[in-house]
Amino acid sequence: MNQRNRLVINVITNYATFLLYGVANVFLVGYVVRQIGKEAFGLVSLVLSLTVFVDLFGRGICQALTKYVAAETGKENSRSITDYVTSSTVWFIFAGILGGSIVYVLSFFAGDWFEIPGDQLHTAKIALQLMALKVIVCFPFSSFQGVLWGYQRYDLTNLARSVAVLFRVLGTVICFEFFTAGVIPLVVVSILSFVVERVIWTLSSIKVAGGLHFNLNSFSLRALYVLAGFGSLMLIIQIANLLGYEVVKWVVGAELSVIDVGSYTIIATMVAFVGSLVRSIANVLVPATSRLDSLSQHDAKVRLAQTATKYSMIVAVGFCVVPVFFLKPLFLYWLGSEYSGRYLDSLVLAALVLLIGQLFISSALCVLQMLTGVGKVKIPAIVTLTWALGGIISVWSYLHWIYASLFAVVVGITIARVIGSMIHLTYGMYVLKIDKKLFISKSIVRPVIAGIFACGVGWLCSIYANFQDWKILVACVLFVATTYVFMTWLFVFNHRDRNLGTKLANKAFSKVSIRNAG
Repeated sequence: MNQRNRLVINVITNYATFLLYGVANVFLVGYVVRQIGKEAFGLVSLVLSLTVFVDLFGRGICQALTKYVAAETGKENSRSITDYVTSSTVWFIFAGILGGSIVYVLSFFAGDWFEIPGDQLHTAKIALQLMALKVIVCFPFSSFQGVLWGYQRYDLTNLARSVAVLFRVLGTVICFEFFTAGVIPLVVVSILSFVVERVIWTLSSIKVAGGLHFNLNSFSLRALYVLAGFGSLMLIIQIANLLGYEVVKWVVGAELSVIDVGSYTIIATMVAFVGSLVRSIANVLVPATSRLDSLSQHDAKVRLAQTATKYSMIVAVGFCVVPVFFLKPLFLYWLGSEYSGRYLDSLVLAALVLLIGQLFISSALCVLQMLTGVGKVKIPAIVTLTWALGGIISVWSYLHWIYASLFAVVVGITIARVIGSMIHLTYGMYVLKIDKKLFISKSIVRPVIAGIFACGVGWLCSIYANFQDWKILVACVLFVATTYVFMTWLFVFNHRDRNLGTKLANKAFSKVSIRNAG
């Protein structure tokens, strides 16, 4: 399969998986909150965030493995691939034991560090110990995810994730409906879903990389050193991203309450879903940029940056700007009576702030991935870590010494993320030698203007329509979405985009017509 088709398949499967993941999470969060209450949900969120953080021990190595496996596949050098995979697996085994031990020890001190109600302390301890076991068992299989990424088989990793998500949803519903609802059953189902995902990684890797085998004799300190060199920079970026998402929950749990942890998790999950949709485009740019850079095709890199950013912003605006006036009724239908009144209003306002921040972040994501493709990751790593640390310290200081509120948390972390993203964008345009005015006006500003127009239509709907009737709400959402699509087609797409869209639509219509005729 040629490179273009592989990129298209990767993007499409990324979108399909993230849409499935988002829909499943929307359903699962609402269902779990209704079944076990917002306090227990906040506890689960805290437990999962604490254990996710130890994944940092392997994230950088996994991304480095992807880079070097991809390089060796072009040379058809299965021996080097085996060396890299074996060396990384040995690292993952030791990292899993270390990470699991940290989580296990943490289970004895969670009640001292976080505001966990007394009747939930034992549950929190058992949940953390179960997650410690999950880390030890699952960590070594991370190598196989890196192998699939290296072979550009994102479709297979997406398949594994989709199966795991469906397993988690169905397992939770079956467990809650036919056995018992609670924190521990939810944690057990989550662990089993992780195991299922890793089994699929392993089987798929063996099939894709025919000559791949694990052999301790292939362990190489040189290979591990090479992986660690590139992985350390990627690790810094991963640490910063987790600081900006997971550690915020710790600060909220320490300074506010577990209810606020759950609330922040809800709105942050929603925003992360938008970010995932944008990353579905951005993530596949790394190998493509590397190839163009090796061929010194500067103009092609610029066009790729402009096109990818434009489509990324179309997606981001569609979820961050267009539905602003639908947030409150959507939260009501999603979360039920657990969140209502003034607390719901404050939750909607906090979500709006995070969405605006995500819009700025989305404008820089494609350029940031292209910087990775050309090997310019040192400055982005430093900037990312700086905004994350600065944001966390500022938020904690404000909560601790001035005023404790969830709104203060989202404003502080959003300001830090926006500043960091604008630095990434400026540096990326400089390195890639992109015409700043043309890039910003066509790829960023135009989608935002189209979104603001559609948002205005949504504002009119919020004034004159009764959103308490779900049918009217759905009709208004569809009308505003159609308006945004029309404005995008008219104002954002160029002549080439419209021609391509018309050809694809005609092709799809022809296939449907042939099927109906048959």
